[in-house]
Amino acid sequence: MQSINLQPLTANDFSPFGDVIQTDAAVPFPINNNTFERYHALGKVTLTPTPESFPIISIFRCSEATSLPYAIKLMEQHPLGSQAIIPWSNIPFIVVVAKNAEAVMQGNIRAFKSDGRQGINLSAGIWHMPLIAPQAGLEFIVVDREGAGKNLEELVLNPPLLILPMDSDQDKDSKRNRA
Repeated sequence: MQSINLQPLTANDFSPFGDVIQTDAAVPFPINNNTFERYHALGKVTLTPTPESFPIISIFRCSEATSLPYAIKLMEQHPLGSQAIIPWSNIPFIVVVAKNAEAVMQGNIRAFKSDGRQGINLSAGIWHMPLIAPQAGLEFIVVDREGAGKNLEELVLNPPLLILPMDSDQDKDSKRNRA
């Protein structure tokens, strides 16, 4: 089985696949009579326009915790619109992406770990692993497309791809095991 290592999620490294939704590098401006700061346009919602399609907001709740290493058996894409995934809880999560089906088949896949305060906005047509999280009950706000047309394609990975923890994660686990 082929494996892939996690790397920290950064705007620069993730840019070929979409946007990282975070406030770290953004410059806010005051709104609501100076009682709030607005971090504007952190991601761009895109969709193939039709009279029958529109952006929607959903909440995804993790029903089964996942730990690493983890075998990815399926990748998916949404060809007709972007998909933003924003953690509701301050818990890191993992996103695995590839530019196209050929990249998936050739193993040109990247795995990123959000720090728990970063969300992502996948560009239309970017292949990604279905969402996983380290704890059941974690919730994510998801902004994507609803409407006419097939906006979900799936690709079964055979053999599966194994996601390995980041070196820093393995160091933390080994320190816990020694304690």
